[in-house]
Amino acid sequence: MRFRLFGPSRQEVDAIARDLIVRHGLEAYDEAIRLSEVVQLLPRSLRQRKLYELAAARIEQSFEIARRGSKERSEGRLGADASFRRPS
Repeated sequence: MRFRLFGPSRQEVDAIARDLIVRHGLEAYDEAIRLSEVVQLLPRSLRQRKLYELAAARIEQSFEIARRGSKERSEGRLGADASFRRPS
């Protein structure tokens, strides 16, 4: 069981990941990693560091899902486009 006192909630991680994607686009993962490193310099930063590390992992998962969906759609379109071609 995970206690909220010791780490960020899933909703908080998702909100940070979503915000970083909106603000930084494809660079969101790198920004989350950079922020987790910057936060190390602050006192009492363990929770924030964990938050950004989890957000980076969530961003990577989100990008992977988007890549798979894009690949599946493009493969599906290629088959459909090929069937509509006129014979030469």
